[in-house]
Amino acid sequence: MSSTVRRQSDPAIYRIHASGRFPQAFPELYGGFSVEAVPGTGAPAVTELTGAVADQTALLSLLQYLDDTGLVLLSVEHVDPAPSVFPVNPYSQGGIDP
Repeated sequence: MSSTVRRQSDPAIYRIHASGRFPQAFPELYGGFSVEAVPGTGAPAVTELTGAVADQTALLSLLQYLDDTGLVLLSVEHVDPAPSVFPVNPYSQGGIDP
């Protein structure tokens, strides 16, 4: 059986929903993200941000940026496994004799 373990240093793709509109400077600061208004969400608008972050430190930095701009965070969803996920060696977990 193959399983994977994610590390804090692994890159990953996230989808973030926030209430309000992202600042126009956002694409310059965080290139590679798609920023779209979610249709039919009424007022205030809901904006969806999807993109890759280098690691959890970068994700926390992005969330801090959103907080600093006054956007209300609605959800954060991990949508794609990190490309650098590595297989677990069951012998390193303890309890299994080689």
